[in-house]
Amino acid sequence: MKKLIPVLALGISLGFASCQFKGGSETHTETLSTSGNIVLDSAKSKIVHMDPNSFFSYEIDGDKIAVSTLNNSLMSYEVDGESLTKLTEEHDIKLFDKAIKALAKQQESKKAEDIKQP
Repeated sequence: MKKLIPVLALGISLGFASCQFKGGSETHTETLSTSGNIVLDSAKSKIVHMDPNSFFSYEIDGDKIAVSTLNNSLMSYEVDGESLTKLTEEHDIKLFDKAIKALAKQQESKKAEDIKQP
């Protein structure tokens, strides 16, 4: 009986862990697409420069943001299909922050790959 309780506890905890992992992986989707030269600040929290005709789009769990400088324009945004010249809504700003973090992670990964190659 003394061995049965730890075995049951372990089995139950593994069951909960697998349900939480499985549920999270089925519903979480994240994609990032980029084109052109995009430069982030040293804190990797905002865009310092985007070459003309550059863009990036980021989608997470159905929320989508795109940032572009198409046709040599200033940066413009599209959030969930709505064109914006400035981000003012808290949801949009948080989505943009997530996009910047994903972009920074992608750039760091690419930089690491470039260093590995002779």
